[in-house]
Amino acid sequence: MTRKHDLRLVPALATAWASAASGLALADAAGQPAVWAATAALVAA
Repeated sequence: MTRKHDLRLVPALATAWASAASGLALADAAGQPAVWAATAALVAA
């Protein structure tokens, strides 16, 4: 990912982190591997 894309993705990443936090809570409560995988993908993005 280039620096030019970084600034454009900041709002999207902020939203993604909020979703990831919800996803982590959901995965913790329900133990859903798919949610963990999606969260890992967000973190790696």
